[in-house]
Amino acid sequence: MENKVLLSAILLFVLFFAISCNSGSSKDKNSNQDTDSTINKHLSVNDYSGVYKVSGENSCPLTLTITKQSDVYEYHFGGEGFKRSGRLIPEDLHGEIYFTFEGPLAKTDPGTLEGKYVNGTIVIQNYGNSINEYNHFKQCEAKFIELVKQHETELKLSEVEKNELNSFFTEFSEIYLPTFKKDNVPDSALIIFGIYYNYRHNYKVFTQTNQAYARIPEKMVSDKASEFFGIKIRKHQAFNGIEYNKNNYIVQIGDGEAYRFSQVRQLFDNGNGLLTAVIEIFNGSSGFTGDINGNPKTWKSSENSDDIPLSVGKMKATLKRITEHGKTRYELLEYLDL
Repeated sequence: MENKVLLSAILLFVLFFAISCNSGSSKDKNSNQDTDSTINKHLSVNDYSGVYKVSGENSCPLTLTITKQSDVYEYHFGGEGFKRSGRLIPEDLHGEIYFTFEGPLAKTDPGTLEGKYVNGTIVIQNYGNSINEYNHFKQCEAKFIELVKQHETELKLSEVEKNELNSFFTEFSEIYLPTFKKDNVPDSALIIFGIYYNYRHNYKVFTQTNQAYARIPEKMVSDKASEFFGIKIRKHQAFNGIEYNKNNYIVQIGDGEAYRFSQVRQLFDNGNGLLTAVIEIFNGSSGFTGDINGNPKTWKSSENSDDIPLSVGKMKATLKRITEHGKTRYELLEYLDL
């Protein structure tokens, strides 16, 4: 409790300089019923989900994504060679909002990671002193890290829109698309996507060479890669069991892998036609016939109640919305683990 009082004073000084930091002699969570009612009301009307990035001259490559589902918050820290996730606990202590980050970050010295939330900014004390030594984010030099919420508007999706985006992202999760940063999509990812998108949706463009292999013209691969990623394949080539010969790809045909699909959890409007999506990935059996837009409750009540897909991770994607001839489509620009 004393740590939070000290943290409050320091962090308010960093944010406001001249504003008094005296919040009273105690932050006892066991306050009276009226205070508890105010606390619950305050937390219920605020939504802390969104994307937060480090501000200031001494910024470091750290991004925080906060997601919310059924009034439960999760955090996802990401950066160069750094990834941590866990549950986020917001607390209103006499009008001051604190975040406690549970999970892997809480297991490091000093045993907990806390931050203070003020008007869209989260301030975290990154390291201590010689008496109380700790360092949460070694890639960040600043003692106080200010994470500022980006000006993104969360979009409320209709069921139709959500199902369309679920299908869009399932195209990538189904082939185990590797992660990539913006403007850095490897040719191998484009080639794999182009081949197997056609295999699932347009098999007539394949010519079977024998019982185990079939070939597809490179143009059909290129066209689908351009449609879904907005860029062209730079160099057609063979790799990882995929042959390339005389402007054709030759691949082994067959099924049997687990069925992997995606569901959109949140969608943010970044402006200029760009969107950020938080996606949850599920694994079903190779024979899964349930609804990819369903949930554990509907899957358990279906005919195949024993075949319940398992959540295997989350992704963050940047995509571009394009409207052509009255129809909307999307291009995938970035695809990262959360």
